[in-house]
Amino acid sequence: MAEERDLAAVYIALGSGGTNDAVLAAIRCFDAGRQEPVVLATLVKYGAPDDPRVRTASSAIELVDLAMAVVEKPSDDRWEALLDALLAADQIDDAWHGVRLAWRDGVATEATWQHLVGLLLERGDVEAATAVAWSAAESVAGSATLWAAAGMLAADRGLLGRADEAVENAHRIDARNPAAWTARARLAWARGDDASGARAAYTAIELGAPRSALDVMCASSRVLYLLGR
Repeated sequence: MAEERDLAAVYIALGSGGTNDAVLAAIRCFDAGRQEPVVLATLVKYGAPDDPRVRTASSAIELVDLAMAVVEKPSDDRWEALLDALLAADQIDDAWHGVRLAWRDGVATEATWQHLVGLLLERGDVEAATAVAWSAAESVAGSATLWAAAGMLAADRGLLGRADEAVENAHRIDARNPAAWTARARLAWARGDDASGARAAYTAIELGAPRSALDVMCASSRVLYLLGR
């Protein structure tokens, strides 16, 4: 195949010191969809800095390095760095699939899922964040916090049936989890039930939920009036 010949040409040119020939062969490989380490490294080291292929190759090498760091010694910090880079490169599916597999293999934590959901929300991709939160809640057995997150996101999108299921799961797992009560408040508000939402919000605060998570509604005089306090 032509791609195999071009890949061999990269090695041959590098071995003989012909960097220009190596770059040309690497470009042909890259354009054919080949991203072997030698191709990426040749482009980054010898390619023209203004060539978009070089920028893409540099990002790909960074992702490989970050992924290897996670594999060698998993930690929340290393996962955050990798997920940040994947989403910066618009590789949402790769991030989601990678976390799913890593959780299955025991090299990701609940915090890894939470960080991915948070990054998607920062991007404004509420639909993807909702899907990932639901996937996370189903994957991590016994996490009231993840079910609460799934419930809040579903409620915000008007998916009230899904939200109700998630909120009930959160309360079944831990009825004193502040996030579970925050989710119940958001679901009640989504249904237009201000009084129930206010009561749930007040309970969430009493259990330690930050006011910001309740959209500041729990501090308003309207909420206090509904509570009769």
